[in-house]
Amino acid sequence: MKGSFNTKVAKLKLSYLKFDEEGLIQKLTDLKEITKTPFLLSKLLIDYYEILIFLVAYPSSKNELGLVEKELKRCTSFIKKNKSKCADLYSNSGLPFTPYISRYSHDCNCRLLSLPYADVSLNGFENPTIELGEALKHTLPIIEVSDASAGWKSNELLDVLNIPARSQLQFICNELSKLNETPFIKDHFFDGLGVYTEINPKSPALSKAFNRLSFAQTFFHSSILKKFDFNSLINSPLPTHSNLSTKEKSNLISVIENSLTILGRETDPITYMDNRSLRYYELDHGISVAIYGMTPERQLPLESYIGYTLFKNGLPAAYGGAWIFGEAAYFGINIFESFRGGESGFVLCQLLRVYRQAFKVNYIEVEPYQYGLNNPEGIQSGAFWFYYRFGFRPVDKSLATLAEKETIKLYKVQWYRSPEKTLLRFTESNIALNFSKKTPVKVQDVALKISQLINKKYKGDRILAVAKSKELFKKILGLSSTLNKDQEKVLEQVALWADAYQIKKSSQLKLMVGMIYAKPDNIEEYQQLLLDFFKS
Repeated sequence: MKGSFNTKVAKLKLSYLKFDEEGLIQKLTDLKEITKTPFLLSKLLIDYYEILIFLVAYPSSKNELGLVEKELKRCTSFIKKNKSKCADLYSNSGLPFTPYISRYSHDCNCRLLSLPYADVSLNGFENPTIELGEALKHTLPIIEVSDASAGWKSNELLDVLNIPARSQLQFICNELSKLNETPFIKDHFFDGLGVYTEINPKSPALSKAFNRLSFAQTFFHSSILKKFDFNSLINSPLPTHSNLSTKEKSNLISVIENSLTILGRETDPITYMDNRSLRYYELDHGISVAIYGMTPERQLPLESYIGYTLFKNGLPAAYGGAWIFGEAAYFGINIFESFRGGESGFVLCQLLRVYRQAFKVNYIEVEPYQYGLNNPEGIQSGAFWFYYRFGFRPVDKSLATLAEKETIKLYKVQWYRSPEKTLLRFTESNIALNFSKKTPVKVQDVALKISQLINKKYKGDRILAVAKSKELFKKILGLSSTLNKDQEKVLEQVALWADAYQIKKSSQLKLMVGMIYAKPDNIEEYQQLLLDFFKS
């Protein structure tokens, strides 16, 4: 029986990516055969589960999708019935009712502890750089500070304080929540503890297959879209973002957050999402994209870090973000492993379409990690050429020339593949997609100019530079209104910017004042002010 299940899954592996007429028939036949086969407790069940997830995202017919959904339910029942045996075998696999053990931030842990469909607890401390007592000296009642200062290891201190095992993670999170007013200090302490969290789901909702949008429409595939006019796609009008109901928005946020929890990962825009900034776009071929910014206290200076989650038929299929400053953006993409045999190029171009049009960017740059720097998989897959195909070119002119020469070889010699040495050379430069003839001002340009100002005009005294730049900015504009703490942070940034560039033009200064009020609360308005500033 074991060989029977293994053989059938191996056979499905050969057919599930095929969308020609013969392949579609073979895929359905192979799937039907497995539905009659009992599951086995083996690693091969993970492979089968991943195939089923792909087929939910790329179904070819209602009949096929129906079989897949039934198999996912059968798989779920099997794992639930054998839960104790599955725990170690399928840990961190994304299968239903199996545990996740990973490191998460303080804020993410606080969210996880509130989930009604999971038991969340402390798994342990690994490679800490700070012991718990060092952090708790700043939070515990004074009478207990002596215990925290006694030099105990983190797990020993929890015993000294009589914290039950099931409550230890909650205790740590509660204590460090007292430092919420200084979030980066809080993060320093929590990250230093080396906390590992264990999540035991009580519902299939916290699994790869069932963490999906409840309101998504299904698109059926007669083929996988590999060839298309990417320029036309990127420039095709973006639909207005959807007006979601409260329930739909709640489902969307939950799925976005859980998508990375399942992978044991985080991004700042997800962990620190500002729900007010959430926008959801329904696009083509079953693709939809959610974009979102961060809460004011977590925002970056001057630029806006806008995250995204891309969905395929309701399943999270890719995540990442863009660092936007006027017409320029730095962009990163991560396609979930389950979907790497699908429409990766189409996915990339849909994301470029969203960012280009939602924020009116004309220049998109990608850093070398995405195509191979310290990333062997990127080199092996020739990821550089994936981006090159869609118009990205090396920023470095000598590497751009090398890429042109390599392109000629690739077209002329059918068997030719760029050697690893050449692909590694390409990682010496960023690559960029430029929709205009000029390279726009980047946030790094402004940061460099500000550093030069501080070192030259203020002799390296950063406190003096901030104070004097703010004073000068307020004096020029006659600013007297009281700002909140988030607006004050933006004031510091634009005042230094105005000082460094000796900005005197009234129209530009007024736009900068607008930025002070817009940046903490309104991504779109802030971005438009930047665009107007650089055009004025």
